[in-house]
Amino acid sequence: MRTPATTWWFMTLRRGGPCPAPSESAPAGRPTRHKSVAQPVRRLRGFSLLELVLALAVLAIGVGLGNSLVAEQLRRSRTAATLASAERIVLAVGAYVAANKRFPCAAAAAQPGIAQTGTACTSTPRGTVPWSDLGLQRRDAEDGYGRLLAYHVDPAFTSLATTTIAQLCSTSASTGSGTASDKPLKAYVTVAGSLASPTFGQQLLAGLAIPFTLLSAGANGHGAMTFDTTTLTIRSSAAPPDSQLAEAINAASTAAGSNFGSYIDRDARPALPDSDGYDDMVFYRSLSTFIALYAGGLC
Repeated sequence: MRTPATTWWFMTLRRGGPCPAPSESAPAGRPTRHKSVAQPVRRLRGFSLLELVLALAVLAIGVGLGNSLVAEQLRRSRTAATLASAERIVLAVGAYVAANKRFPCAAAAAQPGIAQTGTACTSTPRGTVPWSDLGLQRRDAEDGYGRLLAYHVDPAFTSLATTTIAQLCSTSASTGSGTASDKPLKAYVTVAGSLASPTFGQQLLAGLAIPFTLLSAGANGHGAMTFDTTTLTIRSSAAPPDSQLAEAINAASTAAGSNFGSYIDRDARPALPDSDGYDDMVFYRSLSTFIALYAGGLC
């Protein structure tokens, strides 16, 4: 049985008030009334300007790191896509050579995907990949940036009348016919001077014939070719400025030019722009290596 004191104790606990001693004179069943003690009010404090600045700085750093990681991943993805396209084309060219005993001619801008024939083949050895003749689709001839790979073939290996098995199986370099368009394909690591008078250095595959090259203009797209879905023809973007000499050499498509057939390949950094903006990707093999790898049984 609860006494007045115990009843008061339980009621004060339920109300959350203080617990002063009960009055013995209080009527039975009624607690002694008391005044509650006021509790201090806490005031909410906001962020200071310095804290906001620090938070924004941390957020900006995080966003910057995220963007750089995304950009790097995108670059690698496009590089891998370009390499995959080049490998498909090389395999298709190998099958074409094994079947036809010659290399396919380049496709002209007016007839995308179709190899040129006759004198046009030898007079215009640089164009786009003849994907139709190779049994490919247009997207198979595009790099990771959606642009068509440039295809440059040595005319010495495209003629059905003059190209022989002995010539295809030779390990010596092609000297060409001496005409403006028929120059041997060459690859270098460095170039200096000017576009009109370049000085090449560190020749790659020196003394060996290069039957054809594939070129991707990279991220900047200098001199790249794209397929116009409206006119169904090939459009070329602006050529690189002469100050970007390495890319200007690669983009030179005029057969009469003295540098026609020479390419700069900085294969140590295939997709990273250099200080002069170079980000081209050049693909080629020596004739003997190509025949052994992709046209087996021909020699």
